[in-house]
Amino acid sequence: MFVIHVGPRKTATTYLQSNFYRNRKQLLARGWLYPVVSLRAQNAHHQVVSSKDEVLAGEGALFKRLKKASQEALGKNANLLISSEGFRKWSAKDFVKLGKVLGQPDIMIAYTLRDPFTLLMSVWGETVKNGRTRSFPDYAARQLRDPEKSEPLNPLAELGPILDHPKLRLAVLDYEATRAAKRDIYTAFCRDILGLDGMAPAIDRSKNFSFPIELTDYLRALSAKVGHEPKKSDMMFSRLFTACHRPEDIERIVTAMKATGVEFRETVTLDRDAPWYASLENRSCRPARAAPSSHAGGGPPVRPRPAGHPDLRHGPACGRARNRKASRGVGE
Repeated sequence: MFVIHVGPRKTATTYLQSNFYRNRKQLLARGWLYPVVSLRAQNAHHQVVSSKDEVLAGEGALFKRLKKASQEALGKNANLLISSEGFRKWSAKDFVKLGKVLGQPDIMIAYTLRDPFTLLMSVWGETVKNGRTRSFPDYAARQLRDPEKSEPLNPLAELGPILDHPKLRLAVLDYEATRAAKRDIYTAFCRDILGLDGMAPAIDRSKNFSFPIELTDYLRALSAKVGHEPKKSDMMFSRLFTACHRPEDIERIVTAMKATGVEFRETVTLDRDAPWYASLENRSCRPARAAPSSHAGGGPPVRPRPAGHPDLRHGPACGRARNRKASRGVGE
């Protein structure tokens, strides 16, 4: 089996990739090869994404390394696992072509599904960390104008083409249920997607620093004040900020924002009873309800596809959740 983990972003992808990389020997011993094909980013396969045309054409040094890894997996009767959130931008045909050039026709796409509203806030926070200055109320309003076309709000925009392709299967890990059960997401991924029980993480937490909301809005205001509005995402913006501030400095900023920003706060209500949300939730959950029960471990989770439809395992939690209110700090 060839599993392609596509993320998406803000679903602990860095943490998962770090553990896939650090636990390569343990994974291989249990039938899963996680190859290192690039020195630039050894723990993930972002260069495969950026070199898509060359790789799918079966050309170049990167393709040769990836092909060699595939042949190694086949020779050891092991499954192949690769990971990059950039894969979510690939088309279904791209995945099929990749499997073909690597000699891996049994392809499963692994996707971590997160609650749309919590993802919306998390993605907004990431845009601020990358130098953007849009406030959350404004960002949310723009996304809610057309939820069907919103990347954070509509996972079917990415999952639909995969579900519709007869040569692809889809395995979905429920991010919210995993957190609610206080399960480590790497351990959960190995069990629910790879069929491996008892896999412990090599590192305890993600390397990505989680900004408190007060710090996020301070960073947004700072970016706006100095006129820093990059045309493209500036990943170094928040990294330089944290590198130049001691933990006690950051703590003082957060405390000050809590105290002085109260009168500027706006409350945004994200309504789960809205007709568009009910429709999206029903369409997202329908394949999950029809899917087989979860894999119980003990080997690669290979199962036949349901007649006329690819395999969707471990769908989203389909219970009705409460409406979500979000307070987002300093005004314009």
